[in-house]
Amino acid sequence: MKNYGGLDFLLHRLALESTTMRRFAFDVDCIFSNSLDISMELRTPVYITGLARSGTTVLLEALYASRVFATLTYRAMPFVAAPRLWSNIPSSLRPAGTLRQRAHGDGVHIGFDSPEAFEEPFWTMLTDERFIHANGLDVHEIGGDGLAHYRRYVTNILLASKARGARYLAKISSHSG
Repeated sequence: MKNYGGLDFLLHRLALESTTMRRFAFDVDCIFSNSLDISMELRTPVYITGLARSGTTVLLEALYASRVFATLTYRAMPFVAAPRLWSNIPSSLRPAGTLRQRAHGDGVHIGFDSPEAFEEPFWTMLTDERFIHANGLDVHEIGGDGLAHYRRYVTNILLASKARGARYLAKISSHSG
């Protein structure tokens, strides 16, 4: 966030740090998508997981570059809970951006269109962060409604990508890496 201006920083904090704002954004995204044909069949998603600095980002980028998959990118920030709505912002209002080495200093370069693991804000919104504790994370069961919301979220990401027939791709980790 070191390249953020004051308004960018405020918007980022409002959109990501407020569970209420994330819920509102998700609800609006779902309302917006209600008018679309969301009866598409979800193909089995692909999940990448591994320890921090184990190459999960390189694998994510390679699979995403095949154009067979859809996932969230940095362009979805800060409204990652509303991918469909956020994707409809006119391209003339979106920054072009250039690739920059990420903060890890590991030689991996990212830009606005680079894929990344942005599901955590969705899960913390859905669970009210009940699984997060000072000493670590607890196992948390997600009920039928939670799974239905997740399927809807994945559907909204697929619709936002406009890549018909794409499979959902996600990187799951406790530390983005």
